[in-house]
Amino acid sequence: ISPSDLIIWKESAGPYKEDPGKVGRVMGKIIKTQNPDWDDIQVILVTFMDSMEKQMVLRTARRPAEEDVRTRTVDGAIDQNFPTGTPQWDPNRDSTGAPNRDNHMERLKKYQQWILYGVQNAMPETVNWSKLYEIWQEKNESPTFLE
Repeated sequence: ISPSDLIIWKESAGPYKEDPGKVGRVMGKIIKTQNPDWDDIQVILVTFMDSMEKQMVLRTARRPAEEDVRTRTVDGAIDQNFPTGTPQWDPNRDSTGAPNRDNHMERLKKYQQWILYGVQNAMPETVNWSKLYEIWQEKNESPTFLE
């Protein structure tokens, strides 16, 4: 992933706090078109978010990963599927080292899905209180909606 791509994507996504949905849509497009590996995803998260936002995303993304490990939807332990450090995944080899794209590539794909879930769901939606103040009942108006 080039630095110029990161800058363009960040400008396209905008601040995470202001519109997590938009950042999620941009992140989804990046995952679909670029197929980023674990290291690339970390760079993207650092580019799009501050450290607190990144931690929120990782915590939120880890929940479905833990559930998938608990229900055996994925093979292996949580640290194998949702690593906190570079996992050394080789998409051309399985976990035994045999030439097989399934295991490591499958883990990378699941990790991408979990991260996307985290980006889309970590930030609680805020209420735009200023919109409430745009609607005022005038003194001469009756609350007709109650009738």
